[in-house]
Amino acid sequence: MFDVIVVGGRVAGASTALLLARKGFKVLVVDKARFPAEIPHGHFIHRQGPRLLHRWGVLDNIVRSGCPVLTKWTMDLGDFPLTAQTSFVMTLLSVTDRGDACSMRF
Repeated sequence: MFDVIVVGGRVAGASTALLLARKGFKVLVVDKARFPAEIPHGHFIHRQGPRLLHRWGVLDNIVRSGCPVLTKWTMDLGDFPLTAQTSFVMTLLSVTDRGDACSMRF
């Protein structure tokens, strides 16, 4: 018997399950997909992500895993592609060292 069943184990579902389990709930996560899945939108850590991951105690594991760091990305809007450079490595290190909020710089 479970207290909570989370449907979908990607970013939102996994985060919800983690936080509920830490509060003492017995949690089951179900997802129709097999993991790991190669989906770019599921692997990008947005602006507030490093701060939350640090607060939840998992940021250091992500950094140590050797996962590739995104330093450049392009959003193609047809006739208007946008390309950005970021100092994401420095952002992750500053969160790890200081533990406070950060922002991505373009």
